[in-house]
Amino acid sequence: MDYDELMEFNGRGDFLKCLTEVINTTTHALDRLGVDAAIIDGTLIGWQRHDKNHIPWDVDGDLLIMQSHCRKAFSTHATTHHKNMASLLQEYLLDDSRYRVAGIVFGVGSELDPNEWEGCEVSELRVIHYSDSSTCHVDIFQLVQSSDPDHPCEDCPGFNSSKIVTCRHQQHNACGLYENYFPTRWDHMDADGDVKVPNNVSEALKSEYGTSPLSLLNLQKIPGNYEFHSTMLVVGRAAISIEQITTRKPVDKFLSGAELAGLTRVSESAVLDSHNSRIFAVTIEAERFIRVFPEKEVDHAPSENLFLCPMNVTDGVNLTSWPSEEVIINSTLCMDYDELMEFKGRGDFLKCLTEVINVTTHALDRLGVDATIIDGTLLGWQRHDKNHIPWDVDGDLLIMQSHCRKAFSTHATIHHKNMASLLQEYLPDDSRYRVVAVKYGIGSELSPDEWEGCNTSEIRVTHNYHGVSCHADVFQMLQSSDPGSPCGRCPLPVNASPSSTITVCRSSPGDQCGLLDDLLPTRWDHMNGVNVRVPANPEAALKSHFGPTSLRLINMKEIPRNYKYGSYRLVVGQTLHDEIAHKHSPNFDAQHAKPLENSSLTKEDISSKVFAETTAANPVIIISFHKHSVIYFNSVIFLPPSSQPSE
Repeated sequence: MDYDELMEFNGRGDFLKCLTEVINTTTHALDRLGVDAAIIDGTLIGWQRHDKNHIPWDVDGDLLIMQSHCRKAFSTHATTHHKNMASLLQEYLLDDSRYRVAGIVFGVGSELDPNEWEGCEVSELRVIHYSDSSTCHVDIFQLVQSSDPDHPCEDCPGFNSSKIVTCRHQQHNACGLYENYFPTRWDHMDADGDVKVPNNVSEALKSEYGTSPLSLLNLQKIPGNYEFHSTMLVVGRAAISIEQITTRKPVDKFLSGAELAGLTRVSESAVLDSHNSRIFAVTIEAERFIRVFPEKEVDHAPSENLFLCPMNVTDGVNLTSWPSEEVIINSTLCMDYDELMEFKGRGDFLKCLTEVINVTTHALDRLGVDATIIDGTLLGWQRHDKNHIPWDVDGDLLIMQSHCRKAFSTHATIHHKNMASLLQEYLPDDSRYRVVAVKYGIGSELSPDEWEGCNTSEIRVTHNYHGVSCHADVFQMLQSSDPGSPCGRCPLPVNASPSSTITVCRSSPGDQCGLLDDLLPTRWDHMNGVNVRVPANPEAALKSHFGPTSLRLINMKEIPRNYKYGSYRLVVGQTLHDEIAHKHSPNFDAQHAKPLENSSLTKEDISSKVFAETTAANPVIIISFHKHSVIYFNSVIFLPPSSQPSE
């Protein structure tokens, strides 16, 4: 089975989607409890080795938490109704019957009765997920640490050192160091699943696998896998049928065997030895090629000129003349805008962003707080015709903390501990919106009891749109006229008066500095069809965040500052639709170069209908393109029997 066939085998593709969902949901649920859950073991190997995806033959998900973090969360959030962490975590998962939490006998895999354990006193938790088409689970392993009261991990190397040693069982299972796991950082897996990864991925993997190789073992049985243990992994390339070879670029001349081999990226001997007939067919599809614009940086481009391509899309392409001249690349594995919008619900995700930004802006407006779009959202508005950046990952809004404090003092009651609880009441009255505070620069949620009023740098509004989740971050700006005179390190413009110029920043004494006059007054505008507020000076506001970084589209470079699409290369160009390059022999009748409506024609049919007068001494190649649903002639080379083709 190749990869595509494996994904169709016994619902494996749906199973991996199930894993992505349960890992993402569990990670966020634990995060709301104040527990960092990092991917580990096989899930982490997949993330590292398979381009931030699952191992294709994986059988479950693997997460890791600190038992000390679990105990703190349980003591903070549990009530008399919660006997253990399984019952508490259950309440933080989606409120339906598709998820179930249980304690597991470590190393055995059988479930514990809920009455057999209390609090966090178990080595392994399991979250089982029943998706629409598959059932899967994620195991949550608890690490103990040498600084715990009973000083576990005493058999682990470094136990008596100054570092905190960790292990999975009381003595010496999966030994490691606390600093290799924490702090975790947010990343993504399977394109749109949020995950946290350990601080030192290589060392975290070494704790579990030791010196065992983590690379793919070619022509070996799948290791450590009860579902595919009798299957051998083969790493190679499928031998291409000579009838199916796809060229890498359009040509307009006769081809020798060596030239054809160069186009198809196979050896010349393979081209010459793998045919028995006199006809050699090469298919070209016009929409598989992109003419890349001769610009390194592009101020603006319509959506139809934007493509996301794998990083290796330029392999084998001669770029010495680019960007002074155009270059043509094969785009077989690239996504155009429409394909991107269909890729894993991206179109719905951007609609989700539009909705949460619009709703949050109006809710804050009713509280008397101006919330302007900023950062990536403002960049999309400016550069993409008042739309989102197609590959954006969240929404960005900005308010003044002084405005927040005034609104809170005016509208809050004794039932409101902080701005999150107040703003929640001004959002639509349903379960699709949730407001939390976020640790600035880290992204993890704060407990509602950890802050009061407006004393946080970042508020997050999460939203669910037709099953797609997204969020808008609301950053709070300080200003030099606030009590305590923050933003003291922010520079003033030349000839500006210190007494009359108010500087702003996101954290004291100075982060992302700017001027109050560049932000306020805001003005109403629109984005993707809904109302938004924009800063008084959008260009200056963007410069405060991005600094000297170019705000233009960087052609043929990886997507910057993006944890979901950072492994893609942006290509700005134009698909080749209507160009047909051809060169034919004097005996060829050009009137036959027209579409064939019957796609079932054989090589012999084509030969008799079109190329009857072509001889071995006068070979011909026609390069044509598939267009829409009409099938055009295949490119054909006539080869004399038992001889080499010649130009």
